Amino acid sequence: MAAGQAGPLGVGHKEMDPNKSLAITAIGSGKAKDAARALLDLAAFGVAYLVMVVQLLTFDKQVDRIAKAIPGEYRVRKPFKMIQSHPNGFNNRVAEAEMTESEWNWQLARFAEEMESLNANHGLSLGTNCILASNAGGHTTLSKEAPRLYVEHLPKTRHLFFFTIPGDDTALAPNLRHYPDYPDCVGLPTILTDNACGRVRVDRYLAVLLRNLLIGPRTTKSGQPTLSEQFARLEGISSVYIPSYAEVAVPVVHLPWYQELGRRYRGVMPAVLVQQLPDKLADLIVSVLQREAMLARDVPAIDPAVPVFLGIGGMPGPGELERGWPEGPAQFEEQVMDLARKKLGAKNQQLPENLSITWSNTGHSDDPKFVRFPAVLMTPIPDHTPRYFVNKFLDRCKYV
Repeated sequence: MAAGQAGPLGVGHKEMDPNKSLAITAIGSGKAKDAARALLDLAAFGVAYLVMVVQLLTFDKQVDRIAKAIPGEYRVRKPFKMIQSHPNGFNNRVAEAEMTESEWNWQLARFAEEMESLNANHGLSLGTNCILASNAGGHTTLSKEAPRLYVEHLPKTRHLFFFTIPGDDTALAPNLRHYPDYPDCVGLPTILTDNACGRVRVDRYLAVLLRNLLIGPRTTKSGQPTLSEQFARLEGISSVYIPSYAEVAVPVVHLPWYQELGRRYRGVMPAVLVQQLPDKLADLIVSVLQREAMLARDVPAIDPAVPVFLGIGGMPGPGELERGWPEGPAQFEEQVMDLARKKLGAKNQQLPENLSITWSNTGHSDDPKFVRFPAVLMTPIPDHTPRYFVNKFLDRCKYV
């Protein structure tokens, strides 16, 4: 098949490195729900086996219902003992969490010890522990304490701190004023988002990031680093990183019924036309580079020399590359990037100076007519800390 000629692309599962293990620590009922949604996405994509453990650090009685919503292939841990005086958690007040510290602090230590033990039993394969911190609710006190314990017990594991500004929920402002050094005091690389940018987009980005950035499959040219390796390179540049998220919909190709049946049996998503991908993916790159794609407010002007990295789905599998782009991934990538440069030029824009890209062949299909390919851009903010964004939020809540 000549380059650009129509041909189906199958988007599906791909074997991955079993040594890349992930742990998810969700603090507070809100983040436990976020984790459950992301874990459903990971299970649907067939990578649940790479998650070592899911720990739900919430003392809200909802924890049982949330745990039941998580697919059974995950190892899920809940508090060892609930706090009888606070069956509904801490009622969004950190003072109540502080009053009951003796009832939950030992449980945090047990959680960290268990993760350390699991890591040892799995040959020290735990690469990343994603700590989903409370959105300034009553569990904020636990979000301050838990990271220290995890770092102490797992010093060689990469710990990422996911913190979300509570958007327009001004009622939570007093909790953030109560800890004037939070979340800077955690001392971990912080991936910061803002619910004001849309809960659906924030939730979708989290699932894509966990799947593609940390443990997802990829189809790359020789020597291309994984997204996890890309992130490791940026860790020393800044303490806070702002993600941008975009996706593009590509129409599905209708195959003969027996091929469709075979694809469903193998758990493979619908096929799309190879010839449509370069232009669609160029549009995706342009979209994710726009400032409105950022999942945070109050982002200062960014030095164009700051290194950023992009994880993008939509790279055809080896078979499709052989038919449409005989030279392989490099030729396909070059075609997409040339189109992206032209589209950016039409907007009087250009690609970032230090842009690194890692391609994967992942996508998702929540509509029978389309396959959606995602892109996540990670931008470090070198001259600011996470507290800068918290203070901007508090400025909007000055009368609360």
